Amino acid sequence: MESKDETNGLCEPKGLFIKDRKQDQVTLRFKNLYYTVSLGIGKGTKDVLKDINGIFAPNQLVAIMGPSGAGKSSLLDVLSGYNLKGVRGNVTVNGEERRLDSFRRLSCYIQQDDRLQPLLTVYENMSIAANLKLSMDKTQKYKDAVVDEILSTLGLDKCKATRTGRLSGGQKKRLSIALELINNPMVMFLDEPTTGLDSSSCSQCISLLRLLAHQGRTIICTIHQPSASLFQMFDQVYILSQGTCLYQGSTGNIIPYLTKLELPCPIYHNPADFVIELACGDHGNDIIQKMAKEIENGKCLTWTGHSDLLAINDAPSDEIKKISKKVDVIHETSAYNQLKCLLHRGVLKCKRDPVC
Repeated sequence: MESKDETNGLCEPKGLFIKDRKQDQVTLRFKNLYYTVSLGIGKGTKDVLKDINGIFAPNQLVAIMGPSGAGKSSLLDVLSGYNLKGVRGNVTVNGEERRLDSFRRLSCYIQQDDRLQPLLTVYENMSIAANLKLSMDKTQKYKDAVVDEILSTLGLDKCKATRTGRLSGGQKKRLSIALELINNPMVMFLDEPTTGLDSSSCSQCISLLRLLAHQGRTIICTIHQPSASLFQMFDQVYILSQGTCLYQGSTGNIIPYLTKLELPCPIYHNPADFVIELACGDHGNDIIQKMAKEIENGKCLTWTGHSDLLAINDAPSDEIKKISKKVDVIHETSAYNQLKCLLHRGVLKCKRDPVC
C-alpha cells in the first residue's frame, strides 16, 4: 500500500525497487585526505583538500557546505571516484579499502546539469534506461513494474507521457534522480541538486532525497547556501573552508557547537548563512583555524548526535564482505541488447527532430 505526502506528492514505495536494505547499507569513511592540483607549468601545485577526515553513514542525508572554492565539488569527485589524479589519503567502504570497480556499481553520481533526452517522453527515458541497466534475466514485466513504481514514488507518474524538454526544472531534476534509481544504488552523490530551482521545487527535491536516504541509502550532496527551512531538512552537515573541515555533525548541533566556540549565532539569523560567513573569513581567518582545530579537521564525531558512529570499527565484517561479493556478480545487459536499445532511441529522436 502506498502512502503519499500531501505536501510534495511523493509516495512511500511498495517494495519492487526498494528492497530490504539493512544488509546493503554503506558507511563511507575518509582519513587524511588530500587533493592536489597543478597550477600550470612552472607555477607549482595547490592543495584543494588538506588532510580532511569524515564519515558518512546510511539513513542520513548529508550536505557538504562551504563558500565558493572551499572544495565541496572536489570532495564529492574524490569520494565518488570520479577524480583520482592528485588524491592522497584513505577512503574506505564499510571498513574495506574502496575498490572502484565494485564501488561504482553500488553508487551513482548526479551532476549539476541535467543530461536528459529532450525529445523522448519521461516513460521512454526510463524504459530505455531500465533495458540498458537491468540484467537480461529480468523480465520486461519486472522492468516495467520498476519504472512505474519509481515514477509513482517520485511524483512523475502524471507526466510520464510528456516529453522531457517540456518538463519544469524541478521535474527534470526528479527525472535525473529517477534514472539513477533504476539499478537501486546504495550510495548517491549529487552536485548542487537545487541549482536553478525555485523555493518550492527546492523543497520537493530535498524532501525526495531525505525520503530516499531514510530508506537505507547514504546520500551526499553539495549545496551552496540553503534557506533555514531547507537546511533543517538535512540530517548531517559537513562544512568546508579553504580545503579544511570546520564542522561535521547534525544540523541541530551546529548552534551549540558555535556557542561552545564563543561564536553564538545571532537571533533570527539563518544558521546556514552565519556558518558560511564564518567559513568565508568575514569574521577573521583566526576563526577558521579555531573551528578546524576544534573539530580536528573532521576527526571529531562528537557533534554527529549518533553514538554508533563513534563506535564504528574499521575492520570489515563478514556481512560487509558479502555485500562486496554480491556487487561483483552483478551482470549488465549484453552488448547486443545495448545496441538494440540505442538504435531504438536514435530512431525515436530522428522521427521527432524537425531538423532531421
